[in-house]
Amino acid sequence: MLAALLALAGPAHAQTQDKQPSTFGPVIGAALLCHDHLDNKYFYTWLKTHFGAAYKHEGGAYWFRTGETTLWGAPVTEVMVSDDTSEWVFVGAVAE
Repeated sequence: MLAALLALAGPAHAQTQDKQPSTFGPVIGAALLCHDHLDNKYFYTWLKTHFGAAYKHEGGAYWFRTGETTLWGAPVTEVMVSDDTSEWVFVGAVAE
């Protein structure tokens, strides 16, 4: 029974990563443009909710793969949010 539930959880997680949330542009775009106060805990939770667990924790940030997301017409492959190891709070994105 547990194996069946775990098998179903895998595809659901991948599906979450492949589908762009409708709020990606307003939430991440506004953060990148510094249109709002940055709360790294909020963005960490938002990214984890929409893209699953961070795939790495490096350089003072949690990194999330974003699947097939786009922002302002450009593909975005990763988004990172600062951890609490520095006084700097940031959100960044890797775009092609």
